Amino acid sequence: MTNARLLSLPVIVAALGYFVDIYDIVLIGMVGRDSLLALGVAQEALAATLAHLLGLQMIGMLIGGFAWGMIADRWGRLATLFGSIIVYSSATLLNAFVTNVGQFEVLRVIAGFGLAGELGVGITLVVESLPREKRAYGATIVACVGIAGAIAAWGVSQFASWSQAFIIGGVMGFALLALRWLAHESGMFRALDATIPKGSLRLLFGSPARLGRYLLAVGLGAPTWFVVGIFVFLAAKTAGVLGVTGPVLGAHAIVWCYTGLIVGDIGAGFLTQALASRRKAVALFLSASAVLVTIGLCQRGLTPAGYYALCFGLGLTVGFWALFVTIAAEQFGTNLRATVATTAPNVARGLFYPMQWALFALAPVHGYVTVVAGLGVVSFALAFLAIWLLPETHGRDLDYAEIGPEVD
Repeated sequence: MTNARLLSLPVIVAALGYFVDIYDIVLIGMVGRDSLLALGVAQEALAATLAHLLGLQMIGMLIGGFAWGMIADRWGRLATLFGSIIVYSSATLLNAFVTNVGQFEVLRVIAGFGLAGELGVGITLVVESLPREKRAYGATIVACVGIAGAIAAWGVSQFASWSQAFIIGGVMGFALLALRWLAHESGMFRALDATIPKGSLRLLFGSPARLGRYLLAVGLGAPTWFVVGIFVFLAAKTAGVLGVTGPVLGAHAIVWCYTGLIVGDIGAGFLTQALASRRKAVALFLSASAVLVTIGLCQRGLTPAGYYALCFGLGLTVGFWALFVTIAAEQFGTNLRATVATTAPNVARGLFYPMQWALFALAPVHGYVTVVAGLGVVSFALAFLAIWLLPETHGRDLDYAEIGPEVD
């Protein structure tokens, strides 16, 4: 297997698609305040309105995860990648021209719906196109290029207006659409027997064994969004509680965390190959992350630079995100693979919202740090249970289908 094969068109297309995807996902965190101020939202209502828009985007992603996953399993991976990028690129482009918050709300739901189809289907196409010994490397390339989209969003936000930033995101998406015309459909998908049910939620959730594997796969991603949600998206609040000696900017926390995620994803890809085990690699990353979260919660009086360093370290230790999606995809047959790979990360992202609700509901009674620590214990317990119970998939043959109550 040559590097040219590893850097094949499916990998390039998936990586660039994830780049545009991440750019759009975090862009609202970078330019959201400026855009809302321009739309006349009062200063005191900014935080609540921005949180509301992020929630609407997540609702769109949850719905889109199931829709695009089933489309990818029924009609093809490429059809989904075409459809999803058209939807979210259009919404992002139109976002530059909104004149009121209501329009903003509608477009963030539509954008979230489209964004949901990118990572899971891209990873599915990659793992079905590469030989088994190179799948982790392919997923690593997708993740590293994709997560760099967050850094790009920060860079654009420093030099462009909020409307220009949305225009750039939309144009990038449509430019990528042209490249996708050159890609080919997954051979495994094309070879599926036409009589086999594809993208069936009844087939996925109707079997206790499959449902169990699916829930474990979702649980494996819980710590990532606990860490990113609490320490990065809620950076100003968390830093204040921890007694950081100066103001912490959310945009800077995002950049440092996502830079750590890039390093972590590279390390996770090479580690899983070196150990010949997805499970061992993820277990090591989870252990390091749990230790660093504990250290972070015990710190008081950090400087802003120290807090950004903590965000970088936390990003690095949860940098198994692409490996998590790969593991989820590899747990299931070709007729359900895209459905799982697309919904699992979006459901895992969605876990942040009940975490956030629990945090703000319980913190006034039990204390912010205590509740964060409790949420961390639950998140990491779910992930460790998942990596203990899920079957090892390194080197597994993926050319099979899910039939009936058991795996054929």
